[in-house]
Amino acid sequence: MTESPAHNGEMSQDSKRRSGARRHAAAADPYARKTKAYFDTLSLSSVGIEMGVSVVLGLVFGRWLDGKLGTEPWMMFVFLIFGCAAGGKAVWRAVKKADRMAEESADSDPGSPNRANEPNEPNGPT
Repeated sequence: MTESPAHNGEMSQDSKRRSGARRHAAAADPYARKTKAYFDTLSLSSVGIEMGVSVVLGLVFGRWLDGKLGTEPWMMFVFLIFGCAAGGKAVWRAVKKADRMAEESADSDPGSPNRANEPNEPNGPT
């Protein structure tokens, strides 16, 4: 077996290259955070549209299937329920995402009113 060369404590070329990329990413960080916040807000605002579209698609598909199969109201009811469930899942997903965003913003801003569990001043006699 051959021995591997001893480590001399210097950085490799690969790690030097990565540190430059980190500096570039740190410079773009405020703009990236602002853009991400806009994207998150827009994606949360589309929940109502997603709910409505899923219900309407379920209704329309159920009526079309009723026309093909001759089961007049039943497929419409079934796919209307599927559409409502899909819309509810979209709302649930958006609520979880909004909770995550609120926790992240509370963690990054120590003076935020979202941090109700942590007192700003020590309790005791004044």
